[in-house]
Amino acid sequence: MNMCKEHWDKLIESIDTRGLGKFVANNGQELTEHTVRELKGENTVMDFEPLMGSAMCLSRLAMSIGGLALMTPNEGGKMPCPVCFLQSFDYVSAAADGALAEAKDRGLMD
Repeated sequence: MNMCKEHWDKLIESIDTRGLGKFVANNGQELTEHTVRELKGENTVMDFEPLMGSAMCLSRLAMSIGGLALMTPNEGGKMPCPVCFLQSFDYVSAAADGALAEAKDRGLMD
């Protein structure tokens, strides 16, 4: 997944507005070092990275709803933006479909 420019810029602005910009990695190498320490279980409070953490949170949420379809490039060959997906998802219909599936599983409907 790739966040579109509009949503990436909005996320950066939201992080900055909350005073968290000072914790954002200055470059890719710094971010990689934070990530490696985290994966090794050696991260400290100084490895807090709100921008990538927030981006990953949005990606995990989108994946939990959309599944592997979000790992498939769109018609233009680009990976989908998790925020665009989340905004386009019909939660009401999905909830009703879930209720219908449960009713069928319980033998209440054909």
